[in-house]
Amino acid sequence: FLRTIRLHHFSSSFITQPSFHRPSPTIAPLHSQSSISDDSYGHEKGNSVVSVSIKRTFPHATTEEARDAWIEYHWKKGGGLPLLILSSSEVYEPGSKAANSRGKPTSSDQIDHHSVGRSLLMTRTIMPVLMREDLVLHKEDVLPSNSTIELRYEVTEAGPFYADVIPGSHSAKVIFTPIPEKEFGCEMTWDVEFLTTKWSSFYELMTKWTVGTASSTIQEVLDLPRLFTATTMIECNLDPILARRKSLEFFWGEGGGLPLV
Repeated sequence: FLRTIRLHHFSSSFITQPSFHRPSPTIAPLHSQSSISDDSYGHEKGNSVVSVSIKRTFPHATTEEARDAWIEYHWKKGGGLPLLILSSSEVYEPGSKAANSRGKPTSSDQIDHHSVGRSLLMTRTIMPVLMREDLVLHKEDVLPSNSTIELRYEVTEAGPFYADVIPGSHSAKVIFTPIPEKEFGCEMTWDVEFLTTKWSSFYELMTKWTVGTASSTIQEVLDLPRLFTATTMIECNLDPILARRKSLEFFWGEGGGLPLV
């Protein structure tokens, strides 16, 4: 007998055209600008420039507090995105030809005029997309309180899922600017720019979503803390120290009567 075997060709477009899920309105960027254009380099090579800018205002935080929140909750923890971050750091002297873990020399022009002492090269790998980014964090002089702070980072390896991003074309900066005539409060401007060979509209939307989501996460972290205070009068003849110990045992050790293990 004869058996017919049918072979089907499946497109591999899922690698270069991953599906895009729009964020809900609760995490949509409040202020954003983006553009896709061709510069001389991109036009000659058939590449497009993707440029995205996101702004947020933090009315209760200084620039130092906003910077620390950005590093802690975005750079180290993923900014509220479903990502796993593998991070490392390396200390080196300004102006030295220190190399990072990939052997790439760090030039002295990466050190701004505020930096003194040692600087910190922070590297992270974003899983599962295998994207690698570098951030140089400077040990600054003693600056006036709530002064302008600028961070710069770059994608050094886009990974297999973003192979359309031109190597070495990515640059990003995050600027924290104090609100004039206020003791607290600052504005964050987050600019990202890179070149792509194709799918520029997709990369523009993806960048707006990821940067916008991370910005909203930082904004929520820097909001005034949610406070709750409960006062209870306990009529007893116990010593205050013993009463505190019994309370801790009941609430902390036994769950306070809640159905918890």
